[in-house]
Amino acid sequence: MGKKKEKMKKYKQQRQHAKVRFIQRLGITLSSQLHDELVRQIQKKEAKLIEKQSNRVSVFMVDVGEGREAKVVYDKNSKNLVTVLLDEYLL
Repeated sequence: MGKKKEKMKKYKQQRQHAKVRFIQRLGITLSSQLHDELVRQIQKKEAKLIEKQSNRVSVFMVDVGEGREAKVVYDKNSKNLVTVLLDEYLL
C-alpha cells in the first residue's frame, strides 16, 4: 500500500508561500532571520498598517533592508507573514 502523505501545518504552509512570493515578486530570499525581523517590526508597531482585512489578517508596509519597503500580509494568530503584495494588488 502507498504511504499516507502528511498534511503540512498551516503556519508552515504560510511561511513556505511567503518565501516563494518574496523571491518571485521582490527577488529577495526570505530567511528565518528576515522573517523574524519583519514580524518584530509589525509587533513593535514599527511597520505601517495599510489595511485590516479581518480580525486576524492585516496588510503592513515593512522595511526589508537596503532602503526597500514591501507590503506584506500578516496573520496575527500564527504570527506569520502570509505573502508579499505588489502595488496593483491593493485597493
